[in-house]
Parts: sequence; structure tokens; C-alpha cells
Amino acid sequence: MEEIELLPQALREQSLSEQEVVLPYHEALDALELLVRARWALLGWEGWVKYPDGRHGHPPGGVMGTESIERETAETWESYVQRSARFCVETINQEQQAWDVNPGNAHLILYFCLTAAPPEE
Repeated sequence: MEEIELLPQALREQSLSEQEVVLPYHEALDALELLVRARWALLGWEGWVKYPDGRHGHPPGGVMGTESIERETAETWESYVQRSARFCVETINQEQQAWDVNPGNAHLILYFCLTAAPPEE
């Protein structure tokens, strides 16, 4: 199962990708919450933009996002899920706030591509 399959149809339809979770700010946070409820650990996120003409891809100036969030030695799965989610929420919030105050970004919509790992059995 892929991350995108855990989302309700309304969120899936807003994703810029049929295979990946690529959503605007508020919807990305909603998706993140759903992934955590399903016990999926967040491996990180990557910034995408949607241009006025409908094209989408990485933001001007290069790729933004997180390094891979690794599970720590002796960390329980549940602790890893919670820690990775907190880090992603914090960094997504920071990135969106920085994006919003940059007037050069006014014509672009920032999206977040979430990558997650399924629960351990």
C-alpha cells in the first residue's frame, strides 16, 4: 500500500501526483495527521510549487525539504512515528511562513510531497 491510498478521495484528488502525497499546506497537514493515525512514520517532505499555468515541480532556486528522518537505535515504532510527525509539522510550518512573506512567491502555490513508511508488523 502507498501513502496516497490512505487518504480520503477528496484529498487524493487535490494531490499533484497520483502516486505520491503532494498537497498544499493545510491539506498536507491533514494528510500527515491521517498517516500518523495509521501508524505510518514520516521519512520527510519535499517542496513542490504549482505555477499559474498549471505546471508543477521543484521551487525556483532548488529543492527544499528535510533530510531523511531515520529511526533511532532502540526507539519504539510509536515514538518514531510521533517524533517524525512533530519534526515534519514544525518544518512545514516554518517553510510555509517563510514562503508567505516572500513577495516573489505570490504567484506560486507551495505544495508538500510527504514520504512515509508503513507500520512495522
